[in-house]
Amino acid sequence: MGGWALKSGFLSKTYRTLVKELLTVVVLLELRRRPLSGYDVMLLVFERFHVLLSSGTVYGCLYALERQRLIEGYHMSRKIVYRLTAFGLSEVDEFRSSKAQIAVLVSTVLNA
Repeated sequence: MGGWALKSGFLSKTYRTLVKELLTVVVLLELRRRPLSGYDVMLLVFERFHVLLSSGTVYGCLYALERQRLIEGYHMSRKIVYRLTAFGLSEVDEFRSSKAQIAVLVSTVLNA
């Protein structure tokens, strides 16, 4: 699981929870590189983190990002594909420029 040797149920559950909680960040950062469908998001998370998310979790995240005007969906063939809006791109860029502060936060939590 993403390089973790997760033997305990607690660690495995915590890992899955962290992936789900960071799904918004994962989606926004990947959308900076390329458009994604809901299925693409599920596949990305499974390949990168070895966590299988439900379609409800993925589409709930995508719809929330749409409501916040961070992404927009458009029809391509028989599916909806999502891309960043200009506002979403500016928010992602701000997030990326804050990596050091985020790393300090995570380090502080883990060293508590």
